[in-house]
Amino acid sequence: MGALMTTTDVLRARREEILLIAARHGAKDVRVFGSAVRGEAGVDSDVDFLVSTRGETSPWFPAALVAELEGLLDSQFRGHWRGGQARPD
Repeated sequence: MGALMTTTDVLRARREEILLIAARHGAKDVRVFGSAVRGEAGVDSDVDFLVSTRGETSPWFPAALVAELEGLLDSQFRGHWRGGQARPD
């Protein structure tokens, strides 16, 4: 039986996909913070991202970005937005 991947392992393995999804929605400078970075994330932990926008965002930003990342990571996503964008909770 293989070892379970930690949240940090999953984020590292999916890094390029995360960045492509973010770019498709008009986000850049994607940063992870919180329990995932500290190595304290449990099975029920969300993933905290801080992103900046690069001017034009998708019409459904940030909801579509959140939904796509949650689907990719199979985890609750919490986004914190720089650049005057709304922050979903």
